[in-house]
Amino acid sequence: MSKNNEKTGKGWINTKKWNTWVFIIVLVLYLGYFSVMCWLFPGNLEKRGQFGDMFGALGALFSGLAFAGLIITIMQQREDLKNQRDEINLQREDLEAQTEALRLQKEEIAQTNEELKSQRKEMEEQNKTIMLQRFENTFFNMLNLQMNIFEKVRYQTTGNVVCGEEAFRHIFSQFRAKIPNLNVSNIYFGELDHYNRHLAQILKLIDQTDFLSKAEKYNYVGLLTSHMSYYELTMFFYYCISPDGRKRAKELVEKYALFRDFGENTVFDPKHLLLFEDGAYVFKE
Repeated sequence: MSKNNEKTGKGWINTKKWNTWVFIIVLVLYLGYFSVMCWLFPGNLEKRGQFGDMFGALGALFSGLAFAGLIITIMQQREDLKNQRDEINLQREDLEAQTEALRLQKEEIAQTNEELKSQRKEMEEQNKTIMLQRFENTFFNMLNLQMNIFEKVRYQTTGNVVCGEEAFRHIFSQFRAKIPNLNVSNIYFGELDHYNRHLAQILKLIDQTDFLSKAEKYNYVGLLTSHMSYYELTMFFYYCISPDGRKRAKELVEKYALFRDFGENTVFDPKHLLLFEDGAYVFKE
C-alpha cells in the first residue's frame, strides 16, 4: 500500500510540473508575440492585425496543443483514479487480512481460555483428591481411636471390672432399669464421657469439611454408625438429649440422620423419639 501511495504521489507531481511548464511556455510565446508586434508595428493597429492574420495557423496550433494538453490531463487523471482504486482495493484486502487475523486471535484466546478452564478444573479435582485423602486419613485415625476408647470403657461389677462391649452391656442394662425414674433431659454419663465426646468430635470433623457435599457427609456418618453396636447407638441417643450432648452433638445428629435405623422398639420409650427433629431419622438434602 505504501508503494501505491508513492506511485500516485509521483504521478500527481509529474502532472503538476508538466502543466506548469506548458503554462510557462504558452505565456512566454504570448508575451514574445506581443513584444514582436509592438516592435515591428509601433502605433499601427491595422498592420498589426494583418500581421496577426498571417499567424492564424499558429493560433490553431496552440489551440490544438491546448486540446492535446486537456486530453493528456484527462488521461493522467484517469491513471490517478485507477491508482486510487488499486489503493482502495489494497486497503480493503489489508482490512480483510486484519479481520481474519483478529478472528484467528479470538479463536486462539478462546482456545487458551478453554485450556485454562480445563487445567483449573483438573487442579481443583487434584486438590480435592489431596484434601479428601487428608480428611479420610484423619477420619479413619479418629475412628480407630474411637474403637480403642470403646475397648477401654470400664464398668465395676460386684465381682470384677469389665471392659469394652461387656462394660457397655452392663451400663446399658443399668441405665434401662433407671430410665423410668430419670429426667431424660438431665442425664449424665460418667463412664462414657470420653467415648461420647470423641464421637461428637468425629461428627464435628465431618460437618466442618467444606469440600464435601451434604450427601457425602451423610455417607461418612453412615460409615461411622456402621462401626457402632446397638448398645452404643442407644446410649449415644440418650447422651444427645443430655445437657452436654445437646451442646455438642444433637444438632449434627439431626443434620445427618445418625439414628436413621431407629424405630419405636430401639429406645426405651417411643415418646423419646419426639425429643429429636425428623432429620435425626430421615436424611434431608
